[in-house]
Amino acid sequence: KAASLVNAVADGSGSIPPYAHHNVSIAGVPCAVQRLDLLGTMGYLVTVPRGDLESVRGALTQAGARPAGADVFDALRIESGL
Repeated sequence: KAASLVNAVADGSGSIPPYAHHNVSIAGVPCAVQRLDLLGTMGYLVTVPRGDLESVRGALTQAGARPAGADVFDALRIESGL
């Protein structure tokens, strides 16, 4: 699901290989999208310029993404035993 969501909102994402990144545009904002295994399963990390966070977050959540902060990742890593 994550791959189809990223492909739907990120212009220029194509197919991002594991542990790689692409520079893309989400909601007209230049972003870096990285495909990582942070929680025991492949997912995406989106790096956004601070001033454009809300427009990018809006595009991602409207497409079905559920944003998570660093605290959530730490808790899930501990639960996964990573």
